[in-house]
Amino acid sequence: MRQRKNLIHRPLTRFPHGQDVAILSLFENSTDAQRLKSNQSASIMRDMARRVINVSAVPHRSPFRYPGGKTWLVPYVRQWLRSLPSKPAEFAEPFAGGGIVGLSMLFDELTAHLSLIELDEQIASVWKAMLGNNGLELAARIVAFDLTKENVVKELASEPATVLDRAFQTIIRNRVQRGGIMAPGAGLLKEGENGHGIGSRWYPQTLSKRITDIVGKCYYRHLLAPPSQ
Repeated sequence: MRQRKNLIHRPLTRFPHGQDVAILSLFENSTDAQRLKSNQSASIMRDMARRVINVSAVPHRSPFRYPGGKTWLVPYVRQWLRSLPSKPAEFAEPFAGGGIVGLSMLFDELTAHLSLIELDEQIASVWKAMLGNNGLELAARIVAFDLTKENVVKELASEPATVLDRAFQTIIRNRVQRGGIMAPGAGLLKEGENGHGIGSRWYPQTLSKRITDIVGKCYYRHLLAPPSQ
């Protein structure tokens, strides 16, 4: 299991700053977790304890797939932000992973800006590519890739020369390795979903659209409020 201590000290990408920042924190004893348990949010916490969330009802914004991900948390954070007297200027998501919570808040217009924090080099490369200058190229590469076992093995065996190369490999690993696990040594899908084998989780057009939607949303945000020089 990867270390979670001090992850917040290395921001992956940062949008323009505002005065108020809403921080999604998974630290059990952190100040932010205690803040979420404040009197203002007590009813939300009680609701979390008794409700079962249908995660399929949460729009899929991320190109990643994660077993045991944070999709279940989205309705609660949405409810929490809507309970605040004013919309946070910035929302920060530590341990970003697939970034589903932060992306959902951004697309739902519940925050003006989003910061994602991630230490894993592979996962961070995807966000750097999408939120840098390579998002559309990453989407095009996914659509153009002929996914066969031979091509996957060849691609994953190559040494990435750029952030874009690493991001592309990461998306492939996440989609073709068992359980979406990207750790070294994780095996490739065999039977896969409905017996479709290694390509059963590879939806190039869907992945491309999710990436281009993120690129478009973030570009729009930068046009509205460009980072200070």
